[in-house]
Amino acid sequence: MHLEYDELSLWDDAIRLVSESKYDQAIYLFKSMAKSGIDEALVEIGRLYEMPTSETIEQNFVQAVIYYKKAIALNDDMYAYTALGRLYFFGVGVELDYAQSKQLYLKAANKGGLVATLMLARIYRYGYGVQPDIAKAKEHYDKSIKLGSYVALKESGGFDISCGDFIKGIAKVIKGTWNIFLGVRKDISNYGVIVSECVKDQ
Repeated sequence: MHLEYDELSLWDDAIRLVSESKYDQAIYLFKSMAKSGIDEALVEIGRLYEMPTSETIEQNFVQAVIYYKKAIALNDDMYAYTALGRLYFFGVGVELDYAQSKQLYLKAANKGGLVATLMLARIYRYGYGVQPDIAKAKEHYDKSIKLGSYVALKESGGFDISCGDFIKGIAKVIKGTWNIFLGVRKDISNYGVIVSECVKDQ
């Protein structure tokens, strides 16, 4: 759902409160927006519950799961699919379930999700809940690179090297590493949701 003028103002206020670590107040505003059908607000609430403990909100993965599922139910939200896939992948707030994680990442990837596409490449490369599949790993790395992921470019280069294509692989690793070093990012949503390409923060 696209935000209208008044909702954008409310959104800006909520983001400001987040930057000031006033998470409980930010959540109140996000909940108000969610009542108007803004699924992105539910994703933000889930993300806040994933954050480390602060003075105004405690980390609560179970709550994060609840809000991500609400965002999916409300509007089939791509970022919620990615976030929920992450929680299933690491088994936080839910039982670890690579098969469920893969399905959620697939849904996000089908909507153009960069991080989800990169995670699918890793799932097939390393065999998380599936048989390792070089062809599928390469396919998802290539898609992620086209979406603008330099992390995928770097990892794909390492993958190429391991498959015997040293020259092509080292060129990718150098280019990917250089752009990551420069801070080029393609992992920020239109609504302020930061979706890190790093596995641990993703």
